[in-house]
Amino acid sequence: MGWTFSMNVPATKSELTASHEELMRELRDTYVPCIQSSLLPAGGLTFVILYGSRARGDYSWQSDADLIICSPAFEGVRVLDRFDLISTCSFSAAVEPVCYTPQEALRALNRGRLTILDALHEGLCLFDDGCLLPDLRARFEDLKARGCIKRRRILGKIIWDLRGRN
Repeated sequence: MGWTFSMNVPATKSELTASHEELMRELRDTYVPCIQSSLLPAGGLTFVILYGSRARGDYSWQSDADLIICSPAFEGVRVLDRFDLISTCSFSAAVEPVCYTPQEALRALNRGRLTILDALHEGLCLFDDGCLLPDLRARFEDLKARGCIKRRRILGKIIWDLRGRN
């Protein structure tokens, strides 16, 4: 069964909310299990985090689903080729995946990569095997508590201040 994308624009806030809730169910019940099945033979799935406007709640009808997909199956696979491993999984809205190995996810946090910082700060966990994400969250909270990373508003934009990171 293929997925179709309808360009029906929600007319009211309640329609937009209902549309968002339907997309969230589809992510949890269909898309993430498909990714898990696709990656199982090559090493399985470590975690999936939804971040960005869909996680924060300030989405519009045009918003995509920003995901961090972490799997050992991506080890040794070029970044652009990683999408081939999950391309059989379709979704009724635009998906913007960032694919990390577990080591890359940890390295991204230690280097202050904005994607992982945003995901750990505002993200919604859609899947977690319990092996890495708790450690990443603990490291993230430790960096915040020590003042190594801070969220600041500068010129109306919220940014990560990484000056104290080590």
